[in-house]
Amino acid sequence: MIAFLRHPLLKQFSAFSSILAAGKLVQLAAMPVLTRLFSPDDFGEYTTFVAVLSLCAIVGNLKFEQAIPLPRSHRASEALLRLSIEISTGFLVLLALTLSVTPNVFGNSPLGSGLLWLACVFVLAFQNLRFVLMRHGAYVPIGVAQGAQTSVQTGAQLAFGSLGTIVPGGLLVGDALGRMTGAVFLALRLRALGYGANLFHLSFVRAFFRHRRQAGWAWRRYLRASLTHTAALLVDALPTLILPFYVIALYGKGTNGLFAFAYAMVFALSGPVFAPLGQMVYGTLAAKKAKEQRIGPILRKILGISATLLLLPLGVVMVWGPDLYALVFGEAWRVAGTFAVITSLAIYGQLLTAPLMDVLRIVHKTHWQFMINALRLGLVLGVMGVGALESWPFTRFLYGFTGAIVLAQTFAVLQILRVTRSV
Repeated sequence: MIAFLRHPLLKQFSAFSSILAAGKLVQLAAMPVLTRLFSPDDFGEYTTFVAVLSLCAIVGNLKFEQAIPLPRSHRASEALLRLSIEISTGFLVLLALTLSVTPNVFGNSPLGSGLLWLACVFVLAFQNLRFVLMRHGAYVPIGVAQGAQTSVQTGAQLAFGSLGTIVPGGLLVGDALGRMTGAVFLALRLRALGYGANLFHLSFVRAFFRHRRQAGWAWRRYLRASLTHTAALLVDALPTLILPFYVIALYGKGTNGLFAFAYAMVFALSGPVFAPLGQMVYGTLAAKKAKEQRIGPILRKILGISATLLLLPLGVVMVWGPDLYALVFGEAWRVAGTFAVITSLAIYGQLLTAPLMDVLRIVHKTHWQFMINALRLGLVLGVMGVGALESWPFTRFLYGFTGAIVLAQTFAVLQILRVTRSV
C-alpha cells in the first residue's frame, strides 16, 4: 500500500487532478451567476456550438496526433506532429470556405460562425501540442493549460454576460478566448522544452504531393489506423451532435438548454477525476507498449480505481439532483436537476469507458472501437426514432437514452478487458 502511494504515476495524477480541480471549482463557483445572466435558450445555443466544435475536433487532423507518443524515435514523433499540423491546416481552409457560404446557425451571436472557426483553430492546436507533452510525461503543464483555459473561459463569460446585449453570444466568445489561452500556454511550454518555431513550419502541399521521406513514412505507417480511429470517434460523436437538434425540434430550445446544462454540470463535477485519468491512461499505456511491456494488468487496476473515484461526484447528483440544482442555480433550473439524475448512470459509463477506448488504438484493435461506437449509435438512433413516433415526453425519452448508453458501454468494458487480456 505504501509503495502504491509513493508511485510516481500517482504523484503526477494527484498534481494533475489538483490543478484541474482548481479550474473546475472556478467554473462551478461561477455557474450560479451564469445561470442568472444567461437563459436556457442561451445555454442551448452554446451546446450546439460545442457539439459542432467537437465534430470538427475529431475530423480536423484525422487523429494523427494520438500517434505522437507511440514511436520510439523522437524524429518519427516529430514527423507525425508536422503531418498532423499540416492536415489541420488543410481542414481549417476547407472549414473557412464552408462557413463563408453557409448561414449562421447561432442566432444570438452574429459572429457565431467566425467564433466557431477561431475556436477550432485553438482546439486542433491544443490537441497536437498536448500529445507531444504526453510523450515527454509532462502531464502537469497540460493540467495547468486546461486549468487556465477553464478559468479564462469562465471569467470572460461572466464579463460578457454582465454586459448583457452589448456582447451577444457571450458564452461563445468566452469559450473561444479560453481555448486560445490553453493553446498558447502549451505552445510556450513546448518552446521551453526545445521545440523551436521551425518545427511548426507548414508545408501542406509538399506533404501531400511530394511526400517528404519522414512525412510519407508517417502517412503510410499510421494512415489506416488513423482513419479507422477517426471513423470510430465520428460514429461515437454523432449522437452528441444530433441530440441538440433532435431535442430542439421535438421539445424546444428551453428544454435543450436545461438538458445541456444538466449534462454539462455532471461532467464538470466529474472532471477532476475523468480528465487526468483519460490523458494519463493513454500516455502511460502507450509508453509501456512502446517498451513492449504488458498493459493488461495496469489497465484493470486503473479501471477499478476510476470506477471507485467517479462514484462520489455522480452519487451526489443522483441523490440530491433536483434540490441541489434549485438551491445552487435557482429554482428555474430544478428540472435540470431531474434530468441530471436520469442521465447520471449513462454519464458514469461514458466517463469510465472513454479512456479505455483509446487503449484499443494502442493495441491496434481500432476496428473494435468502431464496432462499439456503431452499436451505441444504433441504439441511440433507435430510441430517438421510437420517441419521435410515439411522441414520448422528454423524461421518458431520457430513460430510453440512458438505457441505450448503459447497454453499449457495458459491452464496451467487457470487450476491452477481453481484448487486452493477453497484451
